[in-house]
Amino acid sequence: MAYNNFLDGLPRWAKILISIFLGVLYTVYMVIRDIVGKKNVLVVVLDILFGTILGFVNWILNIVFIIKDDKAVDYSELFGIN
Repeated sequence: MAYNNFLDGLPRWAKILISIFLGVLYTVYMVIRDIVGKKNVLVVVLDILFGTILGFVNWILNIVFIIKDDKAVDYSELFGIN
C-alpha cells in the first residue's frame, strides 16, 4: 500500500508523465488498489485485462482520468460494478 500512497502523493504533472512513459506502473497500482480495497474479482480481472491485452486503451484512459480527476481509472466506477 505504500506504493499506492507514494503515487497518490505525487503532483498531477508527475502522474501524467508516469502514465505516459511507464503505464505499467499504474496497472500494478490499480491491481493493488482493488485487491486491498476488496473489490469484486471482476474488477481485478478487468485491471489485468486492460493492463495487458488492451494496454493502449488502459494507457489512454489513465491519462484522461489523471488529467480530469487526478487519479487512475477505476473500472468499477467506469462500468458501474459493485
